[in-house]
Amino acid sequence: MNETLRKANLALLEGNRDEVLRLLAEESPTAEVLWLRANAVEDEQERLQLLRRVANGTDKKLARLAEAIVQREDMYAQQLTEPAPYQFWKRPGWQARLRAVRRRPLGYVALLLVILATIIGLSVWAQMEKQQHLAAQLLSQEQTLTATFYVSPTAVAPTLTPSVTPLPPRWQTSVSYAAGTLKLIRVEFPTRRPVSYSGYSGSLATPAVGAQFAAVELEFVCRMALCSQPPQAVLSLRLDDGQVISYEGGSQPLLAEQPYIQRVSSGETVSGWFVFEVPARNSPEAVLIWTGQEEPILEIPWPR
Repeated sequence: MNETLRKANLALLEGNRDEVLRLLAEESPTAEVLWLRANAVEDEQERLQLLRRVANGTDKKLARLAEAIVQREDMYAQQLTEPAPYQFWKRPGWQARLRAVRRRPLGYVALLLVILATIIGLSVWAQMEKQQHLAAQLLSQEQTLTATFYVSPTAVAPTLTPSVTPLPPRWQTSVSYAAGTLKLIRVEFPTRRPVSYSGYSGSLATPAVGAQFAAVELEFVCRMALCSQPPQAVLSLRLDDGQVISYEGGSQPLLAEQPYIQRVSSGETVSGWFVFEVPARNSPEAVLIWTGQEEPILEIPWPR
């Protein structure tokens, strides 16, 4: 890594995006230069263009991370173009039906009233079913947590709940790098605590259709003079099918009760929660840690 890239990586870890762009202004568009610029620019379209170039490049490590981010953004963009479920009149075929209604308005009034009554009835029924299902889940979690203290040490992992049950010591895996030491100490999957997105304080987030939020609490020991953005690394979550969900760029999911991690100095320890949006059909496999240096991506296995 040349001196300019080293300085750009340090500037990015410190949150100084303008300095990153200044340092890379005259650099050749290598995969690492494009990746750093993509994480520093403010324009969303320019960011996606840079990430697509990285994803199509020859650097397999960065291409995999960039492709995962681009796929996620494309999925969200596609979902935004689709009409909401209740906007049935925008779906194919409904325009012709509306023209038929205009030709025979009186004949369809009664049918429309029946449809509206059916929709209202189904909505009420679905809400009641949802409330009953949620109550049953909460009861089951309470019973599972109570029973966990009486199983043998060889039993499966306990069901972790919003009571923030710590992982047993044998499942608390840690990794070390230049900036410090990072250890996984708690997991909530799925988490049922309030989640918001960075930059949208005051409003709660809901996962995408077919997805759920996974929350992990990480403990970080600083080894630098000052750690301004613990854990001083880019985090990602690898799923069981090989897909990678990155925590870098865009609006990031956060626990509403603890949106940010405090800065610390050398030798101090701080912990914080990171939230990932995971498809319900997948299971997490490992937390990935990228320090911005030319070293292999570190991994913390997901507890089983």
